[in-house]
Amino acid sequence: MSGDKTKKKSGILKIVILVVVVALIAGGCVFAGFWFASRNNSSSSAINTKGSVREVVQDKNSYQLGDFLVNLCDDDSRRYLKVDIYLGYPKSNKKLGEELETKKPIISDIVNLHLRSKKSSEVNNTKNIQALKKQLIDKINTQLVDGQITDVYFNKILIQ
Repeated sequence: MSGDKTKKKSGILKIVILVVVVALIAGGCVFAGFWFASRNNSSSSAINTKGSVREVVQDKNSYQLGDFLVNLCDDDSRRYLKVDIYLGYPKSNKKLGEELETKKPIISDIVNLHLRSKKSSEVNNTKNIQALKKQLIDKINTQLVDGQITDVYFNKILIQ
């Protein structure tokens, strides 16, 4: 009878070991699949100022300008715009990153004034948002000496 128990215990132990080995192999395969897939999809896409989708070149940096909450200049109602803005510039231009940091108050003022001059109808669709981004790029670049920003990214945008 003790031989029977030993055989059952060793049989169960073999099954447990087999299940663990299969689970580890399956987990490793899943991990490897995700790892290789993420390496192949490392380039992302964004919308440029003309509104067409293009691949983001990996030689770009972004600078977080911050959150902006402004009243829009609608006559008939009290509407506001909340947006989180990032500025895109070439990664090779380290001086521009430093300049953006030192001129952040000036750039924020330019953005605030420009956004406050808009009506809700001017920021309510993709075409108008792209035009707004282009306008911001043009206005901000007039203040920069060490280079030019190439993109404006709206991380979050809310019109209420």
